[in-house]
Amino acid sequence: MSGQPASDRAARLPAAAAKPLVRSAAGLTVDAAIDALPRLLDVVDRVCHASGAEADVAFDVRLAVDEVCSNLIAHGYRGLAPGPIVLSVEAQPDRVVVQIADRGRRFDLRSLPAPDLHAPLEARPVGGLGCHLVRSVVDDIDYRTDPGGENRLTLVRRVGTKR
Repeated sequence: MSGQPASDRAARLPAAAAKPLVRSAAGLTVDAAIDALPRLLDVVDRVCHASGAEADVAFDVRLAVDEVCSNLIAHGYRGLAPGPIVLSVEAQPDRVVVQIADRGRRFDLRSLPAPDLHAPLEARPVGGLGCHLVRSVVDDIDYRTDPGGENRLTLVRRVGTKR
């Protein structure tokens, strides 16, 4: 077949024809502090609601943004003065696109290997499950750092894909 486990292939199969989303977009810039997280998630909720996104799409996008921004706050700026988190959420007819920009430590969540979920808990390394979680709820991930030091993560969740 395709060389992927059946569970991975099934996770990306198209669902029944999905209703196109209504275009909607919003953004927010906050200091990287845990008390800003609810405001970031509110932006996601507002765009998903305004676009008519199905509950599973809205949940996946919210979960991914929560995980990425929580880790950015806890680890990306650790030992540094809190810098900005710039969130942009855009619903297009067939997808929700999230961009998260920061000036913290560079970290490409695609660089971590997939965790061995079948290994005994005591044999697993600490960390990395959040990155796995994000990778499992979005369809596309892009990460770049520009020459000026800004990190930009783009997450895409397509409508009409089953997980």
